[in-house]
Amino acid sequence: MLPPFQYDGRRCLISIKRGHLMSCHRLIWQLFPSQLLVSFAALLAFTWYGASTVRAFYFSKTASNLEAQAHLISSPIRGYLENSDSTGLQAFCQKSGVQSKTRITVIAPDGKVLADSDEEPVRMENPDLVNHG
Repeated sequence: MLPPFQYDGRRCLISIKRGHLMSCHRLIWQLFPSQLLVSFAALLAFTWYGASTVRAFYFSKTASNLEAQAHLISSPIRGYLENSDSTGLQAFCQKSGVQSKTRITVIAPDGKVLADSDEEPVRMENPDLVNHG
């Protein structure tokens, strides 16, 4: 009579033990599916965390750069606004926009566009900023 399982390195014999059909599998095929699932879940978690970290860093740096650019041009713009020089303000915005490769738009508190680096301000309106109250 054969022992319940007999493995000779090349093949696995199947035997019946207490009325159940049993087969012997290599250990790697018993562990591989669960390890593959755990590895895939860990890879997915690290990818999500890395992507969200890079995205947050990118938005933070972009906001910081835009704020620095706004501070650099705020003094000249304030001077043009105090002198009511709309032509000079428009020329300054166009020149600064080309040099910094950034669109610059100056908007009054009532929502009227005073100057823009890419468009003529008379053709622009900003209905989201206008106080409808």
